[in-house]
Parts: sequence; C-alpha cells; structure tokens
Amino acid sequence: MQQCVRCGREADVLVDGRVCVNCYLELYGFGSAPQSLRIVMCPRCGSYLYQGRWMPSAGDISEA
Repeated sequence: MQQCVRCGREADVLVDGRVCVNCYLELYGFGSAPQSLRIVMCPRCGSYLYQGRWMPSAGDISEA
C-alpha cells in the first residue's frame, strides 16, 4: 500500500504516483462529454466516416 501525499490515506493505486483517486477527483474533477456528436454515416451500408476514412459498420445503430 502507498500513502496519498494530500490526505495521508493508504491506497493500492495512486494517480501520477502521488494522490489517491478521491483526492484526484476532488482536485481535477471527472472529465465531461461533449453536448453533441456529429457522425457521418452511409445510409446504405451503415459505414461511418472517421478521420477521413470510411469504417465498416460495427453493428445495428438502433442499439446505440
């Protein structure tokens, strides 16, 4: 077990080797997702455009 440099608690895992997960989230918060995503899809085959390339469909879009 390692000790968090901020709160002093012992933890199995320290973020950046220094602080426990609770302290990290308290300091930096949890990331946020964008409000919306724009996805270009082929209406015929379901492939989608990713970084300038068409990628094969990963399955039924209605499951997303």
